[in-house]
Parts: sequence; structure tokens; C-alpha cells
Amino acid sequence: MAIHAEAVEILVRKSHFEPEVAIGVAEAIEVSINLAQLVTVPILDSRLQDLRHELKADIQSLRLEFKSDLSGEIGAVKSTLASEIAGVKSTLASEIAGVKSTLASEIAEVKSTLASEIAEVKSTLASEIAEVKSTLASEIAEVKSTLASEIAKVNASIAQTNTTLAEGLGRLSTEIQKVNANLMRWILLTMLGSVAVSMAAKSLLGMLSN
Repeated sequence: MAIHAEAVEILVRKSHFEPEVAIGVAEAIEVSINLAQLVTVPILDSRLQDLRHELKADIQSLRLEFKSDLSGEIGAVKSTLASEIAGVKSTLASEIAGVKSTLASEIAEVKSTLASEIAEVKSTLASEIAEVKSTLASEIAEVKSTLASEIAKVNASIAQTNTTLAEGLGRLSTEIQKVNANLMRWILLTMLGSVAVSMAAKSLLGMLSN
């Protein structure tokens, strides 16, 4: 058992065998030793070396076989994937073309419908605008007529007011002239009165001095 454990440790540590492989090799070595009943170390080392070489050869063969199988399977998978991708691309291209065609048809139909509706709206708007223009023109003409009549009335009233003002100004001027004449008479009379008072005062003073 000690030889078995040491052999497993050597195979795992130095030969880098997997533990399961190392155990199998150690067991095989132990069985071989037990069957052969060999106890000499050189013979055991020689047989172990041969067995190691055989195991390495078997493992290398298994690796090559595994790589070859993997390469074949990978190639087959790549080929299958390429074929499937090509099929998907073709299907998608066909579906996209169908969608584009459908969209183009629907867009053309929508454009035609919109063009018809826009033309109808334009016609309706043009009719309504013409009607509004006509109504506005009539209302504007009526407003202009009313304004002209009102302006004429205002002008007549202004003319009458100007006439009244002119008459009032004429009367005011006459009254001012009369006031001025009366004022001049009053000033003249005042001056004459002052002169008469002055002369009377002088005469009185003369009489008193005599």
C-alpha cells in the first residue's frame, strides 16, 4: 500500500498525470509487481519507465484522435451554421423586400389620400376665404359709408360751430370796442376832473393867501 501511495504521488507530481490515471497506473504497477514477484528496484524502474512511455504514447494518441474528432465536428458545425445563416439571410432578405413593397404601396396610398384631402381642404378654404372677403368688403363699404355720413355731419357741426364762434367773436369785439370807448371816456373825464380839482385847489389856495 505504501508503494502504491508513493507511486501515485510520483505520477501526479513529476509526470503530471491526472489523479485517476495515476491511481490506475500505480495499481497496474502494483499488480504487475505482485504477479511477477519482482522486488529489485532497477527492474521496477525499468518496467515503470516502459509503462510511462506506453502511457505517454497512448495519451498522445488519444489527444491527436480527440483533436482530429474535434476539428471534424467543428468543421461540420461551421458548415451547418454557415448554411443556416445563409438560409436565414435569404429569408430575411425576402421578408424585408416584402415589407418594403408593402410599405411602399401603403405610403403611395396614404400620399394619394392625403393629396385628395389637401386639395379638398384647399378648395373649401378658398371658398370660405372668398366668402369672408366678400362679407368683409360689404361690411367695409357700409362702414365707410357710415363714417362718411358721420364725418359730413361732424364737418357740418364744426362749420356751424365756427360760424357761431365767428358771430360770438364779432359781438365780443364790438363789446370790447364799446368797453374801450367807455374806458377812454372815463379816463378823459377822470383827467378833466383831476384838472378841475387841481385848478380849484390852486384858486382856493390863492384866495386864502390873499
